[in-house]
Amino acid sequence: MSGTKLLASLFYIFFIFLGLIIAGCDSPSAPGNETSVFEAEFPVNGADKQDINLTVAWTFSDTTAENVSYDLYLGTSFNPPLYKSGITEPRMITSMLDPNTIYFWRVRTISNDILLASSPLYRFTTGEKFTYPLNVGYWWEYEHTISYDNILPPSIVDRVYIPEVDTIRLDVVRYETLLDTLPVYALTASRPEGPDIYIINGNVSYMNNTDSGLYFFAYNGGTSIIPKNRVSSEYPLWDGWFGKSLYPQGIIYENPPPLCLPYPLEIGAQWIYRRVDGIGLPCRIDKKFLEWTDLTTPAGTFRCMKIQWLKDSDLDDQWDDLPEVYDYVSARGLVRRVYFYGNVMVYDENSPNVPIGWGDKTEEYNLTIYNLR
Repeated sequence: MSGTKLLASLFYIFFIFLGLIIAGCDSPSAPGNETSVFEAEFPVNGADKQDINLTVAWTFSDTTAENVSYDLYLGTSFNPPLYKSGITEPRMITSMLDPNTIYFWRVRTISNDILLASSPLYRFTTGEKFTYPLNVGYWWEYEHTISYDNILPPSIVDRVYIPEVDTIRLDVVRYETLLDTLPVYALTASRPEGPDIYIINGNVSYMNNTDSGLYFFAYNGGTSIIPKNRVSSEYPLWDGWFGKSLYPQGIIYENPPPLCLPYPLEIGAQWIYRRVDGIGLPCRIDKKFLEWTDLTTPAGTFRCMKIQWLKDSDLDDQWDDLPEVYDYVSARGLVRRVYFYGNVMVYDENSPNVPIGWGDKTEEYNLTIYNLR
């Protein structure tokens, strides 16, 4: 065979191989078993600018499958190495990935300790760094619960009034420009009043990502999930201090805007969220990134940054012991917010305004469902 023909043959084989790879990346069906169907749920095949800390998720269906587990293969080559075996749910939290990198992944399904099927090869590209997910149409729904422990005297435990579980929903409703030069996303908070019916409370927070972090630029009202106005209600909520309820009319601009999350963010980082400013905030509030942790809520399992709120109420350069406030933030947004108030008054179930003793109060917002599409 002449050199020219040999070279042509090699090119032909190469392009056939490349075509098989591309076809495998786009095929929705699992090779090896006609009854098996895979689909890349997140990130979708070909997704771009994905977070460097994400949860890989997929769907799998097969009427013949029993005692199913999954092996995830993830890496930067066409033949990605085994990342994790024996996964029992169709999702896997990844460690910090490299920025600006093409990743490939596939899943193998094991049924009764036997390989049942393999997914196609999927691909995605990471972005430069973590940024909080903000886009019009995104929404998150949280279950709000309150509980009490260490109630005194013990004889009143059955009489303590505990509010019913309720739901808070956050929606990114629009993208707009404030003051002609400030691009922001508007977030609203609402509560359900029936199936699929939400009543907006008039709370709007204006936020956006910048190169240096996620900032809270302005507000109109507020809740304990999205930033609240400077004066909180009975208990410290977003700003974390006691005061009289106040809901000013119109948009209130923050100057300077609080830094919700700095970019990049590393374990141990601590930053000032609010300073004493003489016009409404009598204390300093910092935030601190404590650790990465895996967290499971009704919405799934997430790799989260555990962030502590720190408050110095009396300006003695010592952080208050209580309340304890923690955020758990993932690539999908806020997953959990927890407030712990020690030794607060508790009330009678039949007379919610009558204090009858003391107890430790825990208030939580846990993510139950969300949409980032």
